[in-house]
Parts: sequence; structure tokens; C-alpha cells
Amino acid sequence: FTANKPRPQLPRFPKWLSLTHWFYRGMEVCRVVRFSRDFVKKDHYPRSWVIIEEARRRGIPIESIRIFGRVTTYYRMKFGSKRYYYDAMPSRFLHLRLDEKAFVKRQCAKHGFPVSEGKLFRNTLRGMHYGKKLGFPLVVKPASGTHAYHVTAPVQNAEELARAIRLAKQYHPQYIIERYLTGQLYRVTVINFHHVYVARRVAPNVVGDGVHTVRE
Repeated sequence: FTANKPRPQLPRFPKWLSLTHWFYRGMEVCRVVRFSRDFVKKDHYPRSWVIIEEARRRGIPIESIRIFGRVTTYYRMKFGSKRYYYDAMPSRFLHLRLDEKAFVKRQCAKHGFPVSEGKLFRNTLRGMHYGKKLGFPLVVKPASGTHAYHVTAPVQNAEELARAIRLAKQYHPQYIIERYLTGQLYRVTVINFHHVYVARRVAPNVVGDGVHTVRE
């Protein structure tokens, strides 16, 4: 309804007080949403799968939220009379603006963390003008979201920039343009402020041996 993904609602209210619950219930009645307990490992991200396995091991009802039959990153758990909806990873310390990339970028800069130079836009022409002024290569990403959905990098010229902006706006009406930085990419998961898990992401690649073809 607002061009944003529904906000996750975590342990606060019983279902009869939960706007999120009744939103999903309405979508279920309209056959837009379906809750499924059938899980196939390849359909879920590794971090999400860890939560699914642990919930099932402990006997906690967990369901995948499917939209028009397609698997999504949304899930629902049930504890007593309460239902918990979350995106990818459950958190009891959710900041409602944590998914806003521009907000997080400002907070990081405020506290001394290095961030890539960039700005938030809604208007396409202003974004194009800023991108050309900032200089290529660039990154274009939706203002919110995870798993690099609708992100384009590196953007090498004006034609690619226009295409990247159109793609980002399919996901969210606002988008960010920033400098493209090279380096390693890491994903970090922190549990209860004590356990830190870090994974380095490596793009698909082939190392040749001078004998076999790439296909082999």
C-alpha cells in the first residue's frame, strides 16, 4: 500500500491487537498470501535456515509466508497466543528505521564510521544529474531492503545509470546513488550482543588450470 515492504512486528501484542496479523489474515483470505510449513533448504538463505532448523528442533511452530505461491524472506512463529512476523532474521531489538539505508548511513557517519559518498533521491532527473557529477563508477540501490535486491554495481556510464535507477524504483520509490568502492564483502550476524558470526561473500568464479575449458 505504501510501496514499502510491511514492517516486521515482533513480540509486543497478542494477535487480536496486532495490525500486522490482521493485515496478513486479510491477504490470506484474498488468496494473496499463504502460510506454509513445507520447507526446502535451497529456497531459503543460510541465516534464515539456521533459525528454521532450530525452531523445528525446539517444537516452535514456524511458517514461511508465500506471496502468490512464491517463497519470500518473511516468516511467522507462534508462542502461546502471540504470533511473531519477521523478515529473514528475528530480532527483539528492532529499530523501525534500521531498514532505511540513508538513515543508517547518516548514523554511521555521525559515529565516525567511514561511509561511501552518496545521497537519497526520489526524482530521476536529479539522481541522473548527481550521478554524473559524482563520477563513475557508481552504485544504485533502493532506499530499503536486503540481500542486494534491485542493486546495480558498478554503474559505468549514463545509460547504465538510467537503467539502474528504473530498476531500483521498481522496489522502492526512493533510491540511493553513491560511489562504488572495491574490496571484500562481509555479512555479519550478532546474537544477543555476545555471539558474532562473519561470512565473506565471494562472487561465482572459475580458476583455470591451463588444460580444461571453463565449461569442463
